[in-house]
Amino acid sequence: MPELPEVEHLRRSLVPLLLGKQFFHVSLNREDILTRLGVKRNLQLALLKDGVVRALHRCGKNLALEMCDGRVLAVHLGMSGQFLVLSAGEHKDRVLTHAHAVWQFGAPSQKTPAHYLVFRDPRRFGGITSAPDMETLLRLRWSKLGPDALSLTHEFLAACLISKVRTLKATLLDQSVIAGLGNIYVDEALFAARLHPTRTPASLEPGDVLHLHRAIRTILARAVSAGGSSIRDYLDGKGERGSYATRHQVYGRAGAACRRCGTILESAAVAQRTTVWCPQCQFI
Repeated sequence: MPELPEVEHLRRSLVPLLLGKQFFHVSLNREDILTRLGVKRNLQLALLKDGVVRALHRCGKNLALEMCDGRVLAVHLGMSGQFLVLSAGEHKDRVLTHAHAVWQFGAPSQKTPAHYLVFRDPRRFGGITSAPDMETLLRLRWSKLGPDALSLTHEFLAACLISKVRTLKATLLDQSVIAGLGNIYVDEALFAARLHPTRTPASLEPGDVLHLHRAIRTILARAVSAGGSSIRDYLDGKGERGSYATRHQVYGRAGAACRRCGTILESAAVAQRTTVWCPQCQFI
């Protein structure tokens, strides 16, 4: 599932392609992917028809397009979602299966749309949400999320961990605690901080929390710079794969040798997710 680095890189790849552009037409092929937050206008307007893109926002794993007139469309990629920009020629030549929504866009002065924005989601766990403005989206949806992991402070991390009785892995996966972390980057951060995923947050010493905070911020920043981790379906707005998967230390490497100490990496289900760790480097 795309996590914070993938969605942030997607946002950055889309900014130069969409900012200042106008959506001339929208085709919605599956209405069940759309949720409306207090939006009563017709479907085309709810899906940003005639809107000019003012900004692209991200919170955790969620992306939002904001129009100059205030309308907003939020996107969640789910497990296999893609948000791709294609030229008119590419869109004509490529048959994209599972393309659930398509926007035709170009410069406001253009009479013929030059590009297409396509939302496709083969496994259908993603979706789009229409809101009249950012305030509504923040109040009804994004306010339920914890602080974004890229802006997470050491003090807040310490405060939110101190009373938690679940495993460390389960706590970090909880989007209401910290927004943006998923299975990949929780495993990677715990390895970097030398913390076992089954430890309880209350058992951490102040130094442990400091190391975990540094690991989260450092790994996320590096993953964003590398374009994220393309393991299965993830592509950025230009259709390009991220390269951070080649730098994973533990995720997806169960049974291989630890790159730090050479011990064979172990794996088990923790918080109902496949979890990999080094029994030598990560202490219980």
